[in-house]
Amino acid sequence: MKRQPYIGEPYEISTIDYLKGILHTYADLNEQSSDLSYDFDLITIGASKDMISVIKNQFIEFREESFQLKLIQEETFISEIKSWLYQNGNMTVLKVAQTKQDEELNHLYKLFNKALTLSEIYKISELSDSYYFGVSSDYYILKGDNKCYLLYFLYTD
Repeated sequence: MKRQPYIGEPYEISTIDYLKGILHTYADLNEQSSDLSYDFDLITIGASKDMISVIKNQFIEFREESFQLKLIQEETFISEIKSWLYQNGNMTVLKVAQTKQDEELNHLYKLFNKALTLSEIYKISELSDSYYFGVSSDYYILKGDNKCYLLYFLYTD
C-alpha cells in the first residue's frame, strides 16, 4: 500500500523545545560519519537594549571577547542556516534535493518566527580569536516580542 500525501495544514508544534529538538537532530545527522562534534542549540536570554553586555554576563565564553551584533535579513539568515544544516558533515553525503532543502528551511524559519515572534535577527560578528570557539561557529541573537534568544551552530574536533 502506497502512503498518500498529507493534504491540509502542515503539522506544527511551535515551542522552543521543539525547535531545539530539530536543531539537535540536524547536529546528530551531520555527526554520523564525521570525526567532528556538531552542536546546534537555542538558548533563551534576557531582553535588553545592551545585548552585548547581556551576552557577556550570561556566557563565560564571551566575557573577555570583543564582538559586534550585525543586523541581518531573513534571506541571509535562512541561507546561513542552510549551510549549517545541509552543507556540512554527513548531510552532504545524503544529497537531499535542493527543493526539499528549501522547503524544510522555509518551514523551519516559519516555526522559529511563530515560536519566538521574531522581530530582528543579529549575527555575532568580529569575534576575536582569543577564545577557542571550535573549528567553525556562528552565533545569532534572535529578538522576539518579549525575549531574546542565542542560536548557535558549532563544530569542534
